[in-house]
Amino acid sequence: MPLSQAKRDVATLTPARWPPRGYCVDIDLTFPNKENADPKGIQGSVSTMGDLQLSVIHTKSLLGGGAGGFGLMASEAKKANAASVSSSPFYVTGAIAKPGSRHKAIFCYDKTANEPSWLVDGKKVTQGYLRNEGAPFAAEQYTTLSLFTGAHDEDIHTLTGATMHSFEITSLPKIGGSTPQAGASGSGGSSTSGSNGSSDRVTPLALAHGGDGSSAQVMPVG
Repeated sequence: MPLSQAKRDVATLTPARWPPRGYCVDIDLTFPNKENADPKGIQGSVSTMGDLQLSVIHTKSLLGGGAGGFGLMASEAKKANAASVSSSPFYVTGAIAKPGSRHKAIFCYDKTANEPSWLVDGKKVTQGYLRNEGAPFAAEQYTTLSLFTGAHDEDIHTLTGATMHSFEITSLPKIGGSTPQAGASGSGGSSTSGSNGSSDRVTPLALAHGGDGSSAQVMPVG
């Protein structure tokens, strides 16, 4: 059964599971049936990897603002230091999903080139910085993964009314340039190359579903 409720501390991430030079996060998600009333346009967190947060957004948080459905955002959740939040990157898409629709999204980050990117259903979508253009994303060496919540010690910015069908972290592939392409994420246990030509041995992680709709376990693939 797919995941439909928040779950904290799903897995411990290490360099073997979250490559520091570059990575992709693949998500298969059914979006909520309606927007919430958040004035900033934050629907809720899809995943929190250390401080890296991937979220469903709407209205004011969409690139260009306005209505038209849901989008996606990569940002950093740093509760302890308000000053760091003001300088952290907020990389968003425009509206890419209607309420209740299902999509496969990939967020990739090339740390060497400091280049984030979103793909949705295998296509590059309208995207850009909502705030703090060019600020780098962190790629922590050892940290925790939580799903459908924006913190590891409490349930905040929870994503409700959504369903996660799959979740996978892989290394950033070498594709002749730093911007990932559709279907280019690494595959189970194989050695893949970073965009700078260096080889990263990565153990991809995938979401294994529990039977109650709330439990999930992240396990090595392959």
